Amino acid sequence: MTRFLLFLLPFVIVLPQDVKAWSEAKDNKSVAELELMNEHELASEAEFVCNALTVITKMQKERSDPDFYIDKVAAGHSYLTIIYRIARKKHGGDTPKWTYDMLKASNGENSESCSEVSFSVLREELKGKSAPSKRVKKKQ
Repeated sequence: MTRFLLFLLPFVIVLPQDVKAWSEAKDNKSVAELELMNEHELASEAEFVCNALTVITKMQKERSDPDFYIDKVAAGHSYLTIIYRIARKKHGGDTPKWTYDMLKASNGENSESCSEVSFSVLREELKGKSAPSKRVKKKQ
């Protein structure tokens, strides 16, 4: 047993201390923190909530008391609303498509859908960074 624990020790030491997950309202970031995030960071934050909501949706259907997690679902959707408002503000009042996609995914039972939405935002962000810069030529 001691050998096994010694074998696991290096793996435990290198595990990240700041594991990101959302399980309830106390895990919400402040509006100020969210406003400093870029598009993909906002989508990733929404993904954490979305993943939790898909698990809760599955659990609600399996329990005899479907109201057991109602507060968590309400808190999750409330937090997603805050994230979406900030994303919309960053887009000059236009709602980015990913927010609709994430909301749809959060109401399902497949957390992979949440990740797909977040990855699509990352792909778009990386496309934008790798695209050649467009410079306007000055007329001479």
